[in-house]
Amino acid sequence: MSKVGRIMVEKKASFSTRDWHRVTDPRAAQVLAHRDQLKYLRPFLGSALSASQAARAAGVRLDTMLYQIERLTDLGLLVDLPLSSGPGRKVKRYQAVGDRFILPFTALQAETLLALFMHHDSRRREEFGRGLIQAVVGEGGGWHVRMYQQANGSLNWEAAPDHDPDWRQEDLLKPGAPAAWYTNVTVSFTPLEAKALQQDLVQLYMTHVMRRAGRSPLDSGQGTRYTLQLGLAPVQDVAASER
Repeated sequence: MSKVGRIMVEKKASFSTRDWHRVTDPRAAQVLAHRDQLKYLRPFLGSALSASQAARAAGVRLDTMLYQIERLTDLGLLVDLPLSSGPGRKVKRYQAVGDRFILPFTALQAETLLALFMHHDSRRREEFGRGLIQAVVGEGGGWHVRMYQQANGSLNWEAAPDHDPDWRQEDLLKPGAPAAWYTNVTVSFTPLEAKALQQDLVQLYMTHVMRRAGRSPLDSGQGTRYTLQLGLAPVQDVAASER
């Protein structure tokens, strides 16, 4: 077994959802499944906060947060804590019922699992596309789309800036270019080759993302947020699956 495989097995051995909070109310599941609703609960995940503290953390008005606190409490996602017994002004605090949740598929009320995946992926894809176009084109620059057939017969298209007719995607690798890249292709692999690529992707993720655990460069102003997307899946014969 590879080093990556051993690490993942060790993590799996210490991982259990037995004590996670199971959400069966479809209304509560919708809060957790949609980012625009989840933002009101997120400040309370693992933290006991007052309404004003949570409002500041979520970037919303206090009256809006007070309404959401009442709603989240009614849905069973939030609990109000006993007032502190110490001296000073008593401030009511709230905390989420947990910070790990199980959302049964039936509670999510999605038409299919694929529809649920596409719903969550669409916003990330839009975020990725905006950042990529900004990196390639720059502020206020013009751009065009190039379409061409590759040597293997597949049709490729890519966005390129108008100001540089000789621009190629490899130019993004130059030292002064933005740290951005995009590749979306369909290729053929043997099972062993596909498994090797899977291992490489996991290793890449663990090397550059997991090692940052415990560090908060964004809090110190030393980091820039990036959208990273890694994926590998066999191509399904849609026509065959619908027959």
